[in-house]
Amino acid sequence: MYVDPFPIINVCVGDSKYCISTINTQKAYLMATANYTCEATLSVPRGWNEDIFASDKVKQMLVGYVGKTSDSTKDMLLRDRSDYFVFSSGDDFYCVSLATSMASVVTSTKGKEQLWYQMDEDMTQVQWKLIPDTGRNLY
Repeated sequence: MYVDPFPIINVCVGDSKYCISTINTQKAYLMATANYTCEATLSVPRGWNEDIFASDKVKQMLVGYVGKTSDSTKDMLLRDRSDYFVFSSGDDFYCVSLATSMASVVTSTKGKEQLWYQMDEDMTQVQWKLIPDTGRNLY
């Protein structure tokens, strides 16, 4: 019989962290740690990867396509075996294809959770608006 050496599950609800015993599921303890903030952990959509080589350089390149600054860029994903990137800047999410030099902004969903879910379920249902090429300086 396997005995879990760490029989506690940490669960975030809002801004509170609860510890739930896997041995006695009737008890949940609220952890009151002043410096702990709960942030939902989302799985990367299937077929995408968040481990991007030279990510700082890639950020600088991608923001040239959409007219943003690299310090506001986050949530960067790379499509497996392709040149498509998805990333956020401010409140918007963008998709950039390096092969075609085309950039689009997401119009169908708002927020990382909704977009990651939609990308995982059916990427073809995500709606994008093409950003016109206005002579971007990419390098």
